[in-house]
Amino acid sequence: PAWIGLGQMHQRVGNHSEAVEAFSRALKLDKRDPRPLLGIAAIYEAVGNMPEARKAYQRAVKMQPVGSISAETYLGLGNANLAVGDQAGARNAYQQALHLLQKQGRATLAAQVGLAQVQNELGDHAAALENYRAILATGNEADFPYADMGDTLVALGRTDEALTAYTRAMRGGNNSAHIQVGLGQIYKNQGNYARALHYFVKATQLEPLVGAAHLGMGQAMIGLGRFEAARLAFQKAVEIDADSAEAHCGIGDANLKQEFWHDAEIGYGQALRCDGCFAPAHVGLAELKRIDGNWELARRGYQVALENDPTLIEAHAGLAAVALAQNDLEIARQAYTKVIEFADAQGNLPQLTTAWIGLGDVHHAQRRYGAARDAYEKAMVLGGVDAIPYHRLVDVYVQLGESEKAIHAYDKVTSEMDSAARVETFVAVGEAYRAQKDYENALHAFQRAADLDQKAVAPQMGIARVHFAQKRWADAQTMFEQVVDRVEVADGDFDQDEFSLLAEAYCGLGQIHNHFEHIDEARRAFSRAIELSPTLAEAHIGLGELNLVTGRPRQAAEAFKKALRYQPQRVETKVALGKALSRCGDYQEAVAVFEQTIET
Repeated sequence: PAWIGLGQMHQRVGNHSEAVEAFSRALKLDKRDPRPLLGIAAIYEAVGNMPEARKAYQRAVKMQPVGSISAETYLGLGNANLAVGDQAGARNAYQQALHLLQKQGRATLAAQVGLAQVQNELGDHAAALENYRAILATGNEADFPYADMGDTLVALGRTDEALTAYTRAMRGGNNSAHIQVGLGQIYKNQGNYARALHYFVKATQLEPLVGAAHLGMGQAMIGLGRFEAARLAFQKAVEIDADSAEAHCGIGDANLKQEFWHDAEIGYGQALRCDGCFAPAHVGLAELKRIDGNWELARRGYQVALENDPTLIEAHAGLAAVALAQNDLEIARQAYTKVIEFADAQGNLPQLTTAWIGLGDVHHAQRRYGAARDAYEKAMVLGGVDAIPYHRLVDVYVQLGESEKAIHAYDKVTSEMDSAARVETFVAVGEAYRAQKDYENALHAFQRAADLDQKAVAPQMGIARVHFAQKRWADAQTMFEQVVDRVEVADGDFDQDEFSLLAEAYCGLGQIHNHFEHIDEARRAFSRAIELSPTLAEAHIGLGELNLVTGRPRQAAEAFKKALRYQPQRVETKVALGKALSRCGDYQEAVAVFEQTIET
C-alpha cells in the first residue's frame, strides 16, 4: 500500500516515470493486487502509449473476479482497445462499463460516447447517431461531445445538422482543431473548396500536428487546382502519420493532376500497402489505366473500389465514364444515377452537375432525347452552363422538334470547341433551321460547317437537302453527287452514319432523275439506295412511282408494300399502293387498302 500511495502521489503531480517505478515495486510485492497495474495503465493512457496501457488493463482485468472489476477499468480498457484498432474488444469493454454504471445509478456518458465512437469506426454511423441522441434524451448536455456527433452527421451526409452540432460545440467553448476540421469537411463535401480550405488552415494554426487538417488542406487545394501546394500538404500529413493511406493517396492524386504518372502510381501503391482496401487508391490506379486507354483494367479498378466502398462518388463517376466510352450505356446510366444520388445527399454541386451532363450524354447515345434534354437542362439550372456539350444539346432539341431552343443553344457555341464538335453543332443548327423552313439560315449554318471541315459529309448532305426542299434540282443534284464521291468513291470504307447518308444521297439523286424522267438513271440510283439501306422507305417509294409511270404496276405494288413495312402511317403511299393494285386488276385488295386508309 505504501508504494501504491507513493505512485498515486507522483501520478497526480505528473512525475510519470517515478509513478511507474513505484507501481512496479508494489506489483512485485503483490502480483495479485490489480491496483498497481491500473495505475500503470492510467499513466500510459495519459501519455498516449495506448498499446502498453491496453496490456496493463488486460492484465488487471484477468487477475480480478468478474464481479469486482470497476466501471473505470472497463472504460480504460475500452479506450485502449479503440486506440489500437480492436473495435470488438472496445465495444465489449464499453458495454460492460455501461452495464455497471447503470446498475450503480451513475452517469453513463463516457461509456455511451465510447460505444458511439466504436460504431463510427465500424462505419455504423446510424447506430452511433442513435447513441448520441439517447444521451441527449437524458438531458445530459454538460460534457456532451457535440464535435463527435458532428463528425457522425458529416459521415451520414446530413450537413445542416452537422453544422448545428459543431456550432453547439463552439458555443460550449470548444473551438478546437477538431471542430475546424469538421467544418472544413462539410464545405469540402459540398464542393466549396475555398471555404473548406479556410477552416483546414485554421485547424493547423490551432494544432500544427493534426493530420486530418493537412489532409483536408490537400483535398481542398486539389479542388481549387493548386496541385503542387496540395502535394506538400499531403506530404506533411505523411510526416505526421507515415501509415496514413489517405495521405499517400492524396500525394498520388496531386501527382496525377500534374501528369506525373509514375509518381502518382507510387503514391497509390503506398496507400494500398497501408490499407489494401482503401477505395480511393483503387480509383487512382484505375484513373491511370483509363488514361492509358486500358478500359478493361480501369473498369475492374473502379469495381474493386466500389466493393470496398459502395458510396464512393469518384468510383461511380469513373465507372460511368469508362462504360460510356465502351458504349455500355446501361451500366453508364446506373453509375451516373448513383453519383447523382450521393452527390445530391452531400450537396456537392460540381459533382452533381458533371453527373447530370454525363447522364445526358448517355441518354443522347441511347437516342432518348427527352430524357437527355431534361438531364442537360438540370445541369444548366445547377450552374453547369459552361460545361454543357452544346453540340449535343442542339441535336437533342432538333430531334425533339424544339427548333427555337435549338437555335438558342446554338448561340452558346463557343470558339473554344474543337473543330469536330463545332461541325456537329453547325450541322444540327442547320437541321433546326431546315425544320422551321428557314432555308436561308439553314444554308448559312451548313456552309459554316463545310468551311470548318471540307471533307465532312454531313454539311454537304445538309446543303443538298436545302436545295432539294427549294426545288433547286441542279444544285441539289451537284451536292448529292459530291456526297457520293466523298463517301463511296473516295474511301469506300465508311461508318454507319456515312452509310445512311450515302443511301439518302442515292435516293435524292433517284428522285431528281425521276423528276426529269431520266428513267434508267433513276432506277439505278433507287436500287443502289435500297442496296445500302433496305429499310429506307423513300427509296422504295421512288422505285414504286418509277415502276408505276413505266407501266410495271406489279413491281410498283411490291415496292409500295415494302415502303409501308418501314413507314406504315404514310397515307400517300397507301393511296399509291391502291392505284398500283387497281392497275394490276387486284380490285378486291385495292378496295381493302382504300377502305383501311379511309378508316385510319
